[in-house]
Amino acid sequence: MFAFMSGLSTTRVNFLYSSAVICVIFSIIYLLLEVIQLLRRRLKYLQEMENYIQVVLCVLTLIFVFPLGQNDWILPSWRWQIGAISIFFGWLNCIILLKNMPYFGVNITMLFSVYYNFLSLIYLPILLVLTFGFPFYMLLVFDGSYFAVSFKK
Repeated sequence: MFAFMSGLSTTRVNFLYSSAVICVIFSIIYLLLEVIQLLRRRLKYLQEMENYIQVVLCVLTLIFVFPLGQNDWILPSWRWQIGAISIFFGWLNCIILLKNMPYFGVNITMLFSVYYNFLSLIYLPILLVLTFGFPFYMLLVFDGSYFAVSFKK
């Protein structure tokens, strides 16, 4: 089974193994559906960003849960990082799918509108803070006490 499961109880190992198998099966089925969608829609499929998100989600999920045995070709820390990235893409996919529902769609559209407005306005405060702090940096860059601040008691 998995190398990281050596110190776990039998029921927990069985649960983790069956969960990994279920994830692999559903990811393969979803990838097959994406391939069918690519063959049917051709160029239109490549123009939509949600298709890229779904394919990356499936591939990262397969990399994270695919049982490779004792000699893992990806370090365990890399596998957890890949798993975290796949959860992020799963969250993005969930947002995209909820956007198509009548009740949630309006709320998610408003949320995106607020985010776009926030991102279009955030450059001004950042610019003001940087232009305020830059002269102090210029004045104190060569001062040795500026870099020797100690917070020790």
